[in-house]
Amino acid sequence: MPPEITLNGNNPLYLFTGETFTEPGYTTHDSCERYLDESVGIGGDTVDPATPATYEITYSIQDTSGNSYMITRSVIVSDPPDPVGIGTIEELQLIGNDPAYPLNGYYYLTGNIDASDTVNWNEGRGFDPIGEQLVDKTAGAMAFSGVFDGQQYTITGLTINRPTEGDVSIFGVISETAAISHLHIENSVITGNQNMGTVVGSNQGGTIVGCRVNAEVAGRSNVGVLVGYNAGSVVHCGTYGSSEASYYSAGGLAGLNYGMIDSSYSEAQVTSENEGGGLVAANYGTITSCFAWGAVTALYYAGGLVAYNGYDNYIGTCYATGTVSADEYAGGLVGYEDNGGTKSVQHSVWDMDTSGIAVSAAGEGHSTVEMMQAATFTQPAWDFESVWGITENETYPYLLWTLE
Repeated sequence: MPPEITLNGNNPLYLFTGETFTEPGYTTHDSCERYLDESVGIGGDTVDPATPATYEITYSIQDTSGNSYMITRSVIVSDPPDPVGIGTIEELQLIGNDPAYPLNGYYYLTGNIDASDTVNWNEGRGFDPIGEQLVDKTAGAMAFSGVFDGQQYTITGLTINRPTEGDVSIFGVISETAAISHLHIENSVITGNQNMGTVVGSNQGGTIVGCRVNAEVAGRSNVGVLVGYNAGSVVHCGTYGSSEASYYSAGGLAGLNYGMIDSSYSEAQVTSENEGGGLVAANYGTITSCFAWGAVTALYYAGGLVAYNGYDNYIGTCYATGTVSADEYAGGLVGYEDNGGTKSVQHSVWDMDTSGIAVSAAGEGHSTVEMMQAATFTQPAWDFESVWGITENETYPYLLWTLE
């Protein structure tokens, strides 16, 4: 029997002009021989992402017995579609479910949306998350990979009730090309299993910017009011409400962070059996210029800002004020610090009075009076000209973008 080639990713594969073409790869199968991947010859057209056209790429192989096989992938490059306005919750649900609303499209809200009827959708399961995890790499891309601009409009009363499912959020999974911006969510309830958020369940490298959320989010693990699992960028975002994990990793903003979080905050209340963080439950990335005010309760690992900071992962110019409670590994700023690395936690503080705790795995503790004085915050690391503001002896530091 001849060998076979299975193409990874989509076939046909669609690109918009200006996007980067990356060969998705392939796998080979042969009943008599193994490790034939290096023997595959790739030919046909050279894809030019700047020129709209249909390109045919051929993949061919021959085994030592002379049996051969060839398969072709079509790569279709086209100009980006015109942005599509979304004015109702029903139209939002069309993304990824209607050919006119593709997962790589460009969308924007045209006004505020009342999503309260979603409590009655899908036999009580509510809104169906947009995009899903790519379990089989040969099945094609299923994550949201486009652009969504909320334009500062608000979605109110959203319900997602899927306690046995993962990647539960408005956008279940977003890819590295996705951008979600300026979306506001109010009075919403999200329930799922793991990788839970209100805006994004699992961020596989995309960007979330300028979003504010007030929601109750509950699941088993990796729960955040904004995003459950973050491997991308989060900038200028804020959260309120509550985050609850029955097993592991609940954060006021994000459950797990493997990416970058900058200039963001959370006032959400956090409850978790293991790893509860006012901003992030477990950090394996970078967190800068952030604060958390919400109360944190866990059995093990609780931090006013971060419950668990992984090896060689950076936290800088951040602070926390919320109460912190745990049977073991409780900290006003960080519950547990794996400080074997070189980056660690720098220029970050917590309020010992309001938190009710005088210890932390990292950071410096100060009184409430000191926390409202600019002199407490290390200069020039704390930028009080373009990032932070403070009203002397009256307020904690605040992010200047929140005044816009």
